[in-house]
Amino acid sequence: MGINIMKDNIKNILKGLLRYILVFVILIGIYIGILTLSSLIPSEVLEDNVRSSSEILVEEGEKVTFDLKYKEENIFTFTDALMINTAYSVDSNHPIESFMLARKNYIPGQTTKLYPDGQYNLGANEKYINKENGNLYQTQELYGLMHGDDIEDSYEYARYWHGYLGVLRPLLAIFDYSGIRVVLFIATAICIISLIILICKKINILTGIIYIIGLLSVSIFIVTKSINEILIFLVAFASSIILLIRYNKIKHIGIYFFVVGSISSFIDLLTAPLVTLGITSITYFLLMQKAEEKVEVKKYIIEILKIGISWTLGYGITWASKWVIAELIYGRPIISQAIEQALFRSDIPQYKGEDLFRTT
Repeated sequence: MGINIMKDNIKNILKGLLRYILVFVILIGIYIGILTLSSLIPSEVLEDNVRSSSEILVEEGEKVTFDLKYKEENIFTFTDALMINTAYSVDSNHPIESFMLARKNYIPGQTTKLYPDGQYNLGANEKYINKENGNLYQTQELYGLMHGDDIEDSYEYARYWHGYLGVLRPLLAIFDYSGIRVVLFIATAICIISLIILICKKINILTGIIYIIGLLSVSIFIVTKSINEILIFLVAFASSIILLIRYNKIKHIGIYFFVVGSISSFIDLLTAPLVTLGITSITYFLLMQKAEEKVEVKKYIIEILKIGISWTLGYGITWASKWVIAELIYGRPIISQAIEQALFRSDIPQYKGEDLFRTT
C-alpha cells in the first residue's frame, strides 16, 4: 500500500512538472509571436512620433523631479529614451533578430559598428558619454539620432526580453511621448477603478480604501509619466483583477503566479519586478481569508512558499531562456554577462569591477 502511495505521489509530481513545462513553452511562443508582429511595423511609420518624442525628452532631461510639497518624486526619463531608441532601431526586414538582439542607434545603411551587450553599462556614442563619471546621456543621444547626427555605432541590449516593444512600437505608430503618457494614464485609471470596485465587492470597502491610500502613497499617477515604471504596475493590476474575477475557478494557483512572474520578466527591465508579486499575492491572501473563516498558520506558510517559489521560477526561467536563445542562435556570451551583471548589481565588494568570466 505504501508503494502505491509513493507511486501516486511521484505520478502527481511528474504531472505537475509537465504542466509547468507546457505553460512555459506556450508563454515563450506567445512572447516570440508578439515581438515578431510588433517588429514587422516599419520604423518609418514610427519616425515622426519618435522624433517628436526625442524633442520632449531632451527638453525634460535625464530625470524629472516633481515637487509634491511633502516629498519629491523622480521620474528617470533616460530609460524611456533608451526604450524608444530601441523601438525605432528595429529592422522590420529582420524582425526576430532585431528584438532578440535589441539594438539602439541602429539604422540600416548608416550603422557601421555593432557592439554586443556589455558586462556592466550599456554603451553609447562617445559624444553622449560624460568623460568624467561615465554617465550616458540617453535623451540627448536619441535626439541626435533623430535630428541628423550621423551616429554610426549601435549597441545591443540582448540580456532582456524587451517585451515592452510589443506595446511601445504600436503606440509610437500613433502617438508621440506625450500621447503615450496620456494613454498610460487612462489605462492606469481604468485598472485602478476596476481593481477598487472589485475589492470592495469581493472583499470589503475598508480594504478598497486601504488599497487607494497605498497607491496614492507611491504617487501612482506620477508614475504613469514613465513608460518603464508604469508597465510593471499595469501587470500587477491586471493580474490582481483577473484573480478577483476568477478566484474560485483558478485550480492551480502556483501556475498562476508562475505566469505572472514570467510576464513580469518579459516586460520589465529589472526596474521593480517584485511589484507584481507583492500586489497580486496580497490580493490572493485577502481573498483566501474572505473565503475561509479561519485559515491555519500552516496553510498560510505553505501558500506563501508555493506562490513565492512559483513566481520566482517564472521570472527566473523566462529571463534565463533569453540568455540561452541569444547565446545559442546569435553566438553572444549573454549567459556569463547576465550572471556578471547580477553579481555586479548585488553590491558584493569582491565582485565590483571584476571580470569573472574573462578568458585569456
